[in-house]
Amino acid sequence: VWQNQLHSKSKKRRLEALVEVATHPDALPIDLARCLCSDDHSLFAFEEVPGFIRALAAAKTRINGVNHLGTFRYLSQLHRSDPEAYTKKVIATLTFIETPRAAKLIQKLRKNSPEHLYKWIDSTSADLLRKKVRRLP
Repeated sequence: VWQNQLHSKSKKRRLEALVEVATHPDALPIDLARCLCSDDHSLFAFEEVPGFIRALAAAKTRINGVNHLGTFRYLSQLHRSDPEAYTKKVIATLTFIETPRAAKLIQKLRKNSPEHLYKWIDSTSADLLRKKVRRLP
């Protein structure tokens, strides 16, 4: 159901679907990553949808510590599809995940990111890399 709504022609409907996914108790980590990397919320149309910012904050909290391989594959593929457009979204999402695997992927993706974003990547991920992040079970 979410996939159809997330691809609706109506931007408002897509944003409402993002809120639904981000707050749904059965949403998978990959669903949360899709919400956090969505093109829709970066265009400030989210102001039309009540609860959108609160839903994204919940998604950031819920994705913290995940070790779902599909989520990391999705983020890697999204970055690879258009590094110029997705580097910031993907790196930010990885910093929310805050695991050693996320830190390793940030380092890997940096190499394939536009050079003008290196400084941003380094400053955004510095805390994650410095903390030596929580250990995977």
